[in-house]
Amino acid sequence: MTHPGKLLSILLQIARCQALPKTPIRPKQTRQAFPDRTFEALKQTYHKRRHAVEQKIEEEKASDKAPKKD
Repeated sequence: MTHPGKLLSILLQIARCQALPKTPIRPKQTRQAFPDRTFEALKQTYHKRRHAVEQKIEEEKASDKAPKKD
């Protein structure tokens, strides 16, 4: 399995490509790195991981703000 950081890096590059006109939606490197995954599957995985990370960050912020009892 490919490292999650690599997946995130590739998906961020894809997102940048989609914002630019006349840029292919599926870069060659995505098909090479994930030959058995569709573009939609990769996007879904990215959003699930991103959501989980954002939730964890919010939980950490909330625990940092909570008063500490000694």
